[in-house]
Amino acid sequence: MTPLYKNEKQLKNDLSKGVLPSFNFIVNTYYSLMFRYANRLFLEEAAAKDLVQECFIKLWEQREKAPSILNLKNYLYRSVYNGFIDEKRKKKLYVSIEERHASLLFEYLGESSSEMLDEKAQQLMKVIDSLPPRCKETFLLSKKEGLDHVEIASYMGVSLKTVEAQIMKAYRILREKIKL
Repeated sequence: MTPLYKNEKQLKNDLSKGVLPSFNFIVNTYYSLMFRYANRLFLEEAAAKDLVQECFIKLWEQREKAPSILNLKNYLYRSVYNGFIDEKRKKKLYVSIEERHASLLFEYLGESSSEMLDEKAQQLMKVIDSLPPRCKETFLLSKKEGLDHVEIASYMGVSLKTVEAQIMKAYRILREKIKL
């Protein structure tokens, strides 16, 4: 059972010493607040849960700095917000990279006669078929079925980062084998 901390200073000191009940107390006290906040930002439950978990993991990993935190609740809110901004930046980067690869792929396919186009399409399908199974499934769900990353993560039961990594891996393999 976690002790009740009435003094935030003592809580932060115990956390900095690695006292696990202090960390459990923080998680039990602030998890639902942080989750609701993250869920309002993301509008996606799975992404919100992942972000809140990452924030608490980061707090534990940097626990020796806990005494210097002025207000723990504000620190956690700021952590969630910063994590949200980082995810949005990454997603924007991934989207722009995907758009670039898609446009290169269409250029590659569009620069030829119909016979060449058929040959290139067959070559592309062979490369897609040769992708590792999870990578192929993720790529096809995205490109053939038109699902977004969050939908794919939910469908496959994996994290959003795993989906992004698999799609990037597929593009890398396609680029290497087709020489885009």
